[in-house]
Amino acid sequence: MYSLGAALRQVFCKEKGISTNEIGLSIYRRRVNVNSQQKASSIFLYDTAEQGAGYSSSIHEILPQLLKAVFEYAKTCPSACDAYCHGCLLDYDTQHHITTLDRKALIEFFEETQLHKLLEVEKSRLFFGDCSLPELSCADQLVSLKGRSATLIDLFVSGINWDVAKANVIKHIYNLYSSNIRILLSEIAVHFQHQTGLCSFHSSLPPHFLLEIIKGLQVC
Repeated sequence: MYSLGAALRQVFCKEKGISTNEIGLSIYRRRVNVNSQQKASSIFLYDTAEQGAGYSSSIHEILPQLLKAVFEYAKTCPSACDAYCHGCLLDYDTQHHITTLDRKALIEFFEETQLHKLLEVEKSRLFFGDCSLPELSCADQLVSLKGRSATLIDLFVSGINWDVAKANVIKHIYNLYSSNIRILLSEIAVHFQHQTGLCSFHSSLPPHFLLEIIKGLQVC
C-alpha cells in the first residue's frame, strides 16, 4: 500500500508541476470493525505547507486518470529496478520505508485488482462521449462545490423508483437561477412517469428547468 501511495504522489505532483516535498504521505491501517479480523488501509496525501496550498484537495477530481497513470508509471521505471530506485518510488521521505517499497509488487497489484479500471465510466453512461468522466462526489456535494460557477447543469434520470421533484439535489439547485439546468430523462423513466401519472412533478420545478428526453432530446 505504501508503494501505491508513493507512486500516486509522484504522478500527482508531476501532473500539477510541483515538488513531492509539497505533498506528505501517510498510511493508516485499521480493523474494519472491532469484531472483525479483516483489516483495511487508507492512503493520506496532504499539503505539507502551513495553511496548505490546496493541491491535495483536488486529487479526487482526477483520481481515475491518476490511477491509470500510476499503473503506467510503475511499469516504466527508467532504471527497470527490481523494487525501488530514485527513478520511481525512492524519495526524500520514502527512503525511511524501503522495506515496504516494491515496484513490481505494485504492478502485480494493479494486474490482479484492475484498480485502474474500476472507476471507468460504463459505455451506457457516456452521455458526454469521450469527455465523460466519473464523479466521486455525490450530487449534493458536487452542486455545493461547483454549482454557483456552473453555466449548465444536466441531471440524468434513468431509474424509476424515485420522485425527481422531491430529490435532495433538487432542493440544492433550486436557487441556482444563474445556471441553465436540464433534467434529462431516459425513455424507461419517461414511460414509467406517463404510466403512473407522476409527470405532475414538472409544475413543482423552477421555470428555468428544461425537461428533455436523452434519446432524441424531445421536449417532455
